[in-house]
Amino acid sequence: MTVLLLFGILMKIKINCNLMRKIKLTFLLGMFLASLPAIAQTEEDAKNAALDFLKQKKGNAKLELSSSKLDVGTTSANAKSVGSSSTKSTGEVYAFNVQGGGFALVCTGNGNTAVAGYSDSGSLDVDNVPEAMKTWLTGYQAVMASSSLATKEPGWEGPSVTPVAPLIKTQWGQSAPYNCKCPSDGKQTAIVGCVPVALAQVLNYYHQNQKGGGSLKYAHVDSETEYEIDYSSTTYDWKNMLNSYIKPDITQTQKDAVGKLMLECGIACKADFDYTSTSANMPFVALNKYYNYECMYVARESHYSIGWGYSSDYHISTDKWMSMIQEELTAGRPIIYSASDLPGGSGMYVKPAANHCFVIDGIDSQNYVHVNWGWTGIADGYYDVAVLNPGGNFNYEQGYRCDHSMIIGIKPRATAYYSDEVCQPFVVCDWQEGRVML
Repeated sequence: MTVLLLFGILMKIKINCNLMRKIKLTFLLGMFLASLPAIAQTEEDAKNAALDFLKQKKGNAKLELSSSKLDVGTTSANAKSVGSSSTKSTGEVYAFNVQGGGFALVCTGNGNTAVAGYSDSGSLDVDNVPEAMKTWLTGYQAVMASSSLATKEPGWEGPSVTPVAPLIKTQWGQSAPYNCKCPSDGKQTAIVGCVPVALAQVLNYYHQNQKGGGSLKYAHVDSETEYEIDYSSTTYDWKNMLNSYIKPDITQTQKDAVGKLMLECGIACKADFDYTSTSANMPFVALNKYYNYECMYVARESHYSIGWGYSSDYHISTDKWMSMIQEELTAGRPIIYSASDLPGGSGMYVKPAANHCFVIDGIDSQNYVHVNWGWTGIADGYYDVAVLNPGGNFNYEQGYRCDHSMIIGIKPRATAYYSDEVCQPFVVCDWQEGRVML
């Protein structure tokens, strides 16, 4: 089976990371419909669903849960996107924290119930949930409210896999101290952006001063700051990078180490640094060209047309998509993942309202993948990405649509490599042969 890889065109789609507050992330975390009660419209029913789920994970241990309702809001766009009328219930979102550590997110709506995600440790403060997660949950509620959800694409129950513990140990973010080298006007400093954070965490995972190639110049108009990076000679102070910077005794050397990496990752991704939002290209070119890493860019589905008459419409099956994810994680390779909300549009190309980039770096025995959101560890946990696009509906006006793509096969290249032409407009990948065909 072949799948279309959209390098040149999709690389130009910017990933807008609005300081983790205005990201329209609609990452449709999984459906657990088969094993949960059919209806859970009350908080007590949702709590029972969470208990049943968590007991499977913790061996029927006695659990004490504290519950809170998340006010994620609803929008007419979300209701329209799944063909829901205004009278349909959009349901609720509940967070259940486990005494001693861990949490579960339960979503309800229109008779549907799903455990959206969980963690074995930590807790979720509903008063300190990033806006990005709130907007994602709003989209998730819209899917839950769809009466045709169960008939479109039921929850995926693939074969059990050997669990892979989270590969990424860092819990990095976009603001201080990670942005200490980013452009500044003396009063405020540009934020890093979600794409550079994801790339930086993956590069730190490999911990190698890989000899890259090429150089880039970047000028920040507002701060009148100019940079020129030679990726064939730049190196990083890996030993002084901390897994977490949420502590009082951080040295300037430790801040500078991570700050340099973040800045240069951003420039390699052609970031537009800004004080409230930083956008950047998905880092295929950055990895392949500037950092000398092997990698492939894969989009799960496509439906678009462009000026010279080319159009594309395809959808990778859940089985195939999940098998790719499983294979990468089993091989010890973290995945850079992107998801965006496409509620509608017009013209030759429908652009995402906004989107987010993060890292998938682990998997449990039930195919829940571990997500590192790039929000300093907030809400990191296991989520089900099997049901990404209910029904594979490509109708922008009526079908809830989420654009998912990932960079896989990431690893340092064994030999020196540099080319000005590493990104072709359209490339087909033959997964049976494991090779890219131009």
